[in-house]
Amino acid sequence: MLDRIKRHDMAGLATRAAPSADVGYLLDAALFTTTGFIVDDELEDPDTPPRLIDAYLAVADESDTAVDSDDLRLWADSLAQTRSHLTPGQKTRHCRGLSEWVKCHAGREGQLEHTRDLASYLDFRRADSGFSFLTVGVERSAGVDLEQMMHSSDLETLHAACLAHGTLVNDLFSYRKERDAPVPMNAVPVLQRAEGLTLQAAVDKVCGLIRRAELDVDRLVRKWKETDRAQALYAYAHAWWELLGGHLRWTMESERYHGRGHVWDGTFPTAMVLYPDRTVLVSA
Repeated sequence: MLDRIKRHDMAGLATRAAPSADVGYLLDAALFTTTGFIVDDELEDPDTPPRLIDAYLAVADESDTAVDSDDLRLWADSLAQTRSHLTPGQKTRHCRGLSEWVKCHAGREGQLEHTRDLASYLDFRRADSGFSFLTVGVERSAGVDLEQMMHSSDLETLHAACLAHGTLVNDLFSYRKERDAPVPMNAVPVLQRAEGLTLQAAVDKVCGLIRRAELDVDRLVRKWKETDRAQALYAYAHAWWELLGGHLRWTMESERYHGRGHVWDGTFPTAMVLYPDRTVLVSA
């Protein structure tokens, strides 16, 4: 387990994704995301027994807090710590989103229909990536509560852009790791299959969509920053801006995606060279 914790480097992801958050939040986020990645690996293992999947689901929605394994106990403790700082409404949304996430990851082999085109894929990834409970985490890091805000088309645009950016950045840099899975949950092969694109054309399209999402988030951050009565929205959008940038950096640094011993040189890559056991990022 310690090897997996080091490889995931969730403490690094938390500090990069929420540099303005308080230390307590960063510690909670690092523990919760570390245990979440370990659970993710367990749920996607075809040999994981249904009984254990049911146990993870019971912990996620707090329908049964009795646990009988060290991994489950660690995950339950991290959830209890994370949720102790949430409002009742936030906790309800966190439980619901995490339950959806467990169900998605436990049944990926039957989800080919969700990869028929990019739109259906991104819609599925909203649940599969844990976007609902991630949103609650962003609220906490920014010190706001979405239930106290006026919902608008701009807020929907922000969420759509953040989902697209987070998903597609992950897919771009994790392509080598995921390409040989029975059902690769990755936008690159989805575009190749659905639109008949070559690998290079699919990667180019993913890069373009990432840039479009980044521009949408930037526009809304600037708009709400200059609006006196939208400071809560600005704080929330700025927290997302920090998260997306931190996530991008982490994906370029991560051994999880690029193989053991990978060290990012700090430059933005213009190409990736794929090997069976590693990815090499190349800068012009």
